[in-house]
Amino acid sequence: MVFKDTTLPTRERAHSVPLARPFLNGREEELVCEVLRSGRLAGGPMLERFEQAAAQALGVRHAVACASGAGTLKLAGLGAALQPGDEILVSALAGPSALAALRASGARPVLVDVRAGSLSIDPDAAAAAVTPRTRALVVSHTLGYPADMGSLSVLAAQHGLAMVEDAREALGATIGGRPVGTLGHPAAFDFGVDRQVAIGDGGMLVTDDDELVARWRGVCARASTGAVAPQPMGAVAAAIGLAQLEKLPRMLAMRAHVATYYAGLLHELDGVTLPFQGAAQRSWSSYVVELDGAIDRDQVIEGLSAHGIEAAPSLVLAHAPAREREHGWLRGMFPVAERAAAHSVALPFYPHMSPGAQERVTTALHSLL
Repeated sequence: MVFKDTTLPTRERAHSVPLARPFLNGREEELVCEVLRSGRLAGGPMLERFEQAAAQALGVRHAVACASGAGTLKLAGLGAALQPGDEILVSALAGPSALAALRASGARPVLVDVRAGSLSIDPDAAAAAVTPRTRALVVSHTLGYPADMGSLSVLAAQHGLAMVEDAREALGATIGGRPVGTLGHPAAFDFGVDRQVAIGDGGMLVTDDDELVARWRGVCARASTGAVAPQPMGAVAAAIGLAQLEKLPRMLAMRAHVATYYAGLLHELDGVTLPFQGAAQRSWSSYVVELDGAIDRDQVIEGLSAHGIEAAPSLVLAHAPAREREHGWLRGMFPVAERAAAHSVALPFYPHMSPGAQERVTTALHSLL
């Protein structure tokens, strides 16, 4: 098992710019080998070390690592003691996997439109969606930009709603200097290959509530297999996560630098809207631009691919068209979310992306637009 050092820009392949690439070096190899030598592939001290390091890094009492990112949202729903038929408010951009996880907890998701710009759940739309059966509110920090936690916390308090922060894309983001996930509500993080901590899969729930974390661990101990089953993270994944977490401040700074360089290259390109900037501090999990409505987004993605550049639709509506009628969701009900999903594109983005690779991406965009 060999993990190549990918910190040097010169090692980017000349013929391809990938959409994402984890920032790995010898530390991941060292900790994975430590697990293999121990023979403890499930649980054990490596998982404990990772959870303790994550809790310490965020400044919370408890962190519970799961084998899947979607499993964290299911576990959060189970921890909220939701009953069949209870309604839970969720962003229309939360994505189908988030909806599946929340349904698995027994809740009925109720979609809410987002604000233009930040693309986080709209507090006014959330207030209008509250019914006597509403029990919880999942607040997504979309694309790493923090939601309006102040307004949403007031809404939750007025209606007695449990709150969960969907911070899967936002590790390292802050509101008024406080990291998301430490604002008094349970929070879920994701460790996919394009995330700030890149394990490949897995996630984590954090809380200061001793009773809640005991319920989470009890559910994990009894979990069956499945895509959204909240099973404990394996020791090899925890080893990679611990190595990633040790260099998280450095990687966050590198990501911010890449984002800043992109903004300088793209700010005068007609038909392209750059990521939203507001008072809160975004954590860059990806770099997503919105194209003008007259531009065929899919053709742009195909054109970039022809230049050896990987790009992809970034935002996915929570409601799949095949199930719209089943749940009473109709096109046009979530205009801001629907527009963003139809016109946004994720450009190649990773911590150690070189200026040359970024210039190649933007030059190709210029030629296509």
